[in-house]
Formats: sequence, C-alpha cells, structure tokens
Amino acid sequence: MKKLINIVFIFGILFLGSLSLQAKEVKLLNKTNNDYRVLMKTLYPLKIGKNDINIKIKHKEHVVHGADVILKVYQPDKKIIKYNVSSTNNKGTYLISIDLPKKGNYQYILFVSKKAGVKRTFRGKFSI
Repeated sequence: MKKLINIVFIFGILFLGSLSLQAKEVKLLNKTNNDYRVLMKTLYPLKIGKNDINIKIKHKEHVVHGADVILKVYQPDKKIIKYNVSSTNNKGTYLISIDLPKKGNYQYILFVSKKAGVKRTFRGKFSI
C-alpha cells in the first residue's frame, strides 16, 4: 500500500511539473478590418531578446496566403524597427522573429495587403 501511495505521489508531481512547462500562449492582436481578421500571438510571454510572433490572416474566414505583411515596432526610445514577411508555413501562419532590446511600452502597426491590393492597417501595443 505504501508503494502505491509513493507511485501516485510521484506521478502527481510529474503531472504538475508538465503542466507548468507547457506553453502559455499570449494574444497580442485579434481584430477585424472589413472582411479581414488578424490574430497575432506568441507561444510564450514576451521577453527581452528574440521573440517569435505568429500572425494568422483570414479573409471571409479563409486563410490568406502570399500577402505582404509589414510589422513596424515603435520602441520606448522612439526607434522604429520594420519587419517584412510574405510567406506562410503549412498552416497558413506568418512567422516574424522580433528583437526587443529592453523593458518598456511598445507600440506597433501591422500592414497587410494582397498583391496589388488595398493595404489594411492594424494597431496595438504591448509592454514587457
């Protein structure tokens, strides 16, 4: 009986440890502009240094492939960093790797346009 209690206790600790190591998704943007919906998220909380941002774009609930995506990040010291991406992975997600040099409040503008189409603008802010 004592061995059974020890085994259950060990599995309980392993289960709780695995829950704490799972990714904690952070949504940065979930907005709609006319028929376009943009979901911008990270798999982990934002930190100083490299951060991967996943951007999913839908037009009338269909995933948009091959759009020109520009992300302008306004840093706390008023510097602007521009990131471009135009290809998606196999799930229709655009991936941008940004570098955040220090703590503070950041603002961003996300521009989305299909080839030779209207440029859609989405704005937001975050802090680390």
